Amino acid sequence: MSDSAQITTQKLREMVRLRPAMYIGSTDEAGLDHLIIELFDNSVDQFLAGEASNVNVEITGNSVRVTDDGPGLPFDMQHDALGESLATQYLTNFHNSPTADGHVPHIHFDAVGCGLFVVNYLSSLMTCRSWRGTNLWEQQFVQGEPTSSPRIVATGTGRGTEIEFTPDASIFKDTMLSAERLRMQLFVAAHLVPGIVVGLQNERFQSWQGLSGLLRVTSAFSQIPGPVFSMDRNTEKFRIIAAAKGLAKEKTVAHFSWANGFYTVQGGTHATAFANALGSVRWKPAMAMIHLIMNEPQFSGTSKTRLCVKGLQSAMAALIREQLKPWCQNNKVGRYAGDH
Repeated sequence: MSDSAQITTQKLREMVRLRPAMYIGSTDEAGLDHLIIELFDNSVDQFLAGEASNVNVEITGNSVRVTDDGPGLPFDMQHDALGESLATQYLTNFHNSPTADGHVPHIHFDAVGCGLFVVNYLSSLMTCRSWRGTNLWEQQFVQGEPTSSPRIVATGTGRGTEIEFTPDASIFKDTMLSAERLRMQLFVAAHLVPGIVVGLQNERFQSWQGLSGLLRVTSAFSQIPGPVFSMDRNTEKFRIIAAAKGLAKEKTVAHFSWANGFYTVQGGTHATAFANALGSVRWKPAMAMIHLIMNEPQFSGTSKTRLCVKGLQSAMAALIREQLKPWCQNNKVGRYAGDH
């Protein structure tokens, strides 16, 4: 690493450690959980890219281990003329692409991604082990500083990445790790991304049915009577995962919406498209859920609570309507409730 790059990295590390809340929102329980979700997000990205099948989170004492079966970090690739590993760069500084290998789409199950390097800076100790080809690489860091160069610790036919870190107690004062606190978020994540296997301690979550599976198995939703509408459709521009169930007793439908993993509490383009499609068949379900995944989602405001993607609302509504209409006819729902 050049002297100027070293200074830049050192200054960045000092900035993050001085004002961590600017990067992770807070240094309370939410900020602590954000570090775990950042690693989790990166593994889910690999699943969406077709490179991984599972991600596992394990908490032991004051340490967290996140593992996946993806292609591994590029410890075998050189970042600069002085020979620094590209993986080391990802773990200690910014990189140009939202994802390490440039693939899209990119998922955030929290408000905003902070980057692997922020997790590293805010850890008293981090150890990364990653398979590349037939080599298992390892590198360790203390408060984001490499203690040595990457080294090969084993050879074989393994696959995946394991990152173990201990949050810095001087930053996360009186804040404890908790698997139970993460459980619902990871459970929902497994339904937002159909097919992925999500592990937390000794539990495993997986749903090939997506959000309709969430409606079927979650006690708060499973008590709603009636059949479940379900869809999971891909186009060149977006992927829609949606579900709906029951008949609303009130005038308004209980809508839940997500965009690229993040809960859009104020809805937006995708939620409106779903509502319009439901209106076209005159069905007001008791519960409606939609998750939109796309390469470049656009949000109104920095809080990302409302999706605002121009020019795609009609296409989304048409795609949903295409599957919703025959389903309503077959199940005697909405405008077809009286048909026999």
